[in-house]
Amino acid sequence: MGRASTKENKDDYQLTREAKGYTREEAAIILNVSESKLERMENGQINADDVLNMANAYNEPNLCSYFCMHDCPIGLCYVPKVEVKDLPTVTIEILTKLNKLNHDKERLLEISEDGEITEDELADYERIEENLEKMELAIAALKQWVKNSKDSSIAG
Repeated sequence: MGRASTKENKDDYQLTREAKGYTREEAAIILNVSESKLERMENGQINADDVLNMANAYNEPNLCSYFCMHDCPIGLCYVPKVEVKDLPTVTIEILTKLNKLNHDKERLLEISEDGEITEDELADYERIEENLEKMELAIAALKQWVKNSKDSSIAG
């Protein structure tokens, strides 16, 4: 059996492997890679194919999101980072966003009714789109909180 890692600031790839109870040797066999390759992957030398393989093998699709936010050049430019928050904060954010979106829903219906966005509707549409993006981030923060809670209960 392999020795326990003492590395600080572990990324989600290594944390997920450890939460699943796999040593690096066991995971390398499951992933069909060498231990040294797995070590490099867990140290940031990873590509999309490696992540898909790992996400499937560990049954952890969240690794794909992690990759997009932390390691993928495209994701680093276009995928917003999710801020990890506590449950009450995330819940309040979601409910606040839901209230805003409830109000926006009527205006969005008005804007969409004729199948086009006119110049006088554009500002409202952009505000609604911004609120939807904020809701998306709040939902992602809730998902991250749940994932972290599961991970800490598994580790503890």
